[in-house]
Amino acid sequence: MYIINGTEASVCKEHDTSDTRIELLWISVRLVSFLNRLIVVGAMYHPPKPVYQPCELIDKLDRVLTNSLASSDNSLVLLAGDFNQLSVGLVTQL
Repeated sequence: MYIINGTEASVCKEHDTSDTRIELLWISVRLVSFLNRLIVVGAMYHPPKPVYQPCELIDKLDRVLTNSLASSDNSLVLLAGDFNQLSVGLVTQL
């Protein structure tokens, strides 16, 4: 993940990263030029042959999204990365 110089950004330490099988990094970015809005960006890699069940990843995403959206009424959450064979329907129903 690349962040342009001069942008207020930090790694979201409040999101649980104890499960090292799941490759998911969350960054919070405050964009003054975008209505001073907090943007939480997730970068995810879901390998073709994961060592976890897809439902574990979905549960983790659900917890993070619930916490992020509850902590700020004006936040925007973006999730990007390599989803490989993960069903987009599973992710979008969150």
